[in-house]
Amino acid sequence: LFVLTGALLLVGALFAVGLKAYFGKHDVFETCVTGKVENLSVGALVKLRGVTIGKISSIEFIGTEYPEYKEQYVLIQFEVPKGTVWSAETANIQQTLDMEVAQGLRARVQGQGFLGANILVLEYVDPKLYPVEPVPWTPKHYYIPSAPNQFNRVMASLEKSLRRVEDLDL
Repeated sequence: LFVLTGALLLVGALFAVGLKAYFGKHDVFETCVTGKVENLSVGALVKLRGVTIGKISSIEFIGTEYPEYKEQYVLIQFEVPKGTVWSAETANIQQTLDMEVAQGLRARVQGQGFLGANILVLEYVDPKLYPVEPVPWTPKHYYIPSAPNQFNRVMASLEKSLRRVEDLDL
């Protein structure tokens, strides 16, 4: 009876911890990307400067949330538990977020390791190199602009260099 009661209490405690994470209050953020989001899945981690702050809750074409824009962008929504990051600092999250975006905060799809799954990384980049591209809709959630994936930038640069080599008159 003692062992059985202990096991039931352990299972109940694990269940309660899981329910807290599932039913806890979250702030929903969104970003949109024009490139590919291969190997990025719902439930993937969202990191800010290497620290896990949330999980991706939805990946879909922009047309599902904003029907007039069809498939121009991929919309990524993610949840951050209340009381962490920006929501812990102020009651006006969007104002704080706008200041961070002005300093270069961008969302970027990034691979983990060589063959690992992708995650969404929030990082600070040079705002002059990656200016905020205005979106033609009014976001329903807190919005963080995106920056191009580094791998895609390298591939585009490589293709551009190869085109220049082809144009050389040898």
